[in-house]
Amino acid sequence: MNWDNHRWVRMRSSLASIEAMLVEIDRACEQPQSGDKNFESWIATVPPEPAPSYAWKSPQQHVALNMIKGIRQIVAECKKIGVSVADGSPRPRGELRRRAHI
Repeated sequence: MNWDNHRWVRMRSSLASIEAMLVEIDRACEQPQSGDKNFESWIATVPPEPAPSYAWKSPQQHVALNMIKGIRQIVAECKKIGVSVADGSPRPRGELRRRAHI
């Protein structure tokens, strides 16, 4: 064990966890629940004022849309070449959890 190995293990674990979260976001974009709007369309069409809550501040809307598109592009590229950064990553696998900071 040394610092380089520690950093390597943390990077591999983190990338595997990030990949899992990106796949979840892509799945939510690709298959919204019945009656829900597609995230990309929703972000693109909701101007700042009539947002349900937490309205965009300029240029957040543009950045958010680019983020969603970028996430979907990364996932599509991984699917296309059949690669998962989680393959061969350290176990047990880490888990990213969304939660409010209190």
